[in-house]
Amino acid sequence: MLSLFLAACSKPASEEIGFGHFEGNRYFNEYFGFQINFPKAWSIQDQQAFDSLNELGDDLLAGENENLKAVIRASEATSVNLFAVFKFMPGAPVDFNPSILCVAENLELTPGIKRGSDYLFHVKQLMSLSSMEVNYPKEIYTENLDNNAFDVLEIETGFGGYKVKQLYYVSIVKGYALGIILSYTTEAEKSELLDVIKTMEFSHRN
Repeated sequence: MLSLFLAACSKPASEEIGFGHFEGNRYFNEYFGFQINFPKAWSIQDQQAFDSLNELGDDLLAGENENLKAVIRASEATSVNLFAVFKFMPGAPVDFNPSILCVAENLELTPGIKRGSDYLFHVKQLMSLSSMEVNYPKEIYTENLDNNAFDVLEIETGFGGYKVKQLYYVSIVKGYALGIILSYTTEAEKSELLDVIKTMEFSHRN
C-alpha cells in the first residue's frame, strides 16, 4: 500500500516490462528474470484489484496533502504493479491480512539512484510529507535473496490504533527499482512472509 514515488515519463512502464504471470501459485517474471513460490492457500490478486488497493494506499498516505497527492499521481506513469498476494482472501474475518507486493519503477529520469538504498532515501523523504505516524526501527541494511543484493528499509506505521510493520526490499535491475513489500503486524507473520521470499530464484546476479 505504500508503493509509489518519483517522476513521470511519456511511455507507460508496463509496455516495456509487462506484468509477469502466475502458473498456479508460482509467479514468473521474464523481464527481471526471477520467480517466486507462494503457499497454495494464499490469495493472488488480479491487476485490477491490485490497482484499486494501490489507489487506496495512495489516498491513506497522502491524506489532505495536495502536493503529496500530485507527486504520487505523477509516479504512476513510471511504476508497474507486478503482483499482490495475501495470506487470506480480502475481507476475511482476521485482525490483519499479511501480504507481499511487488512493484517496479523506471529510473530513467532519476539517474542518481544507483542502488536500493538511494531509492529508499527518497521513500523516507516522501514519507516525511505524510500525516501518518511513521517510524524506522533500523537504518537501511542489505540482505541477499538468492545471492542478489537488496537494500532493506523497515517501516512502522499507525493504522486504526495499531501498528502495521513493513519490510521494503529494493534492488536496481535493468534500470528499474524492483521493490518487494512485506506487510505484517506480528513476528510470526513476519517469519512466514520471509519464508516465502526465500523461495525467490533469479536467472542472473545484480
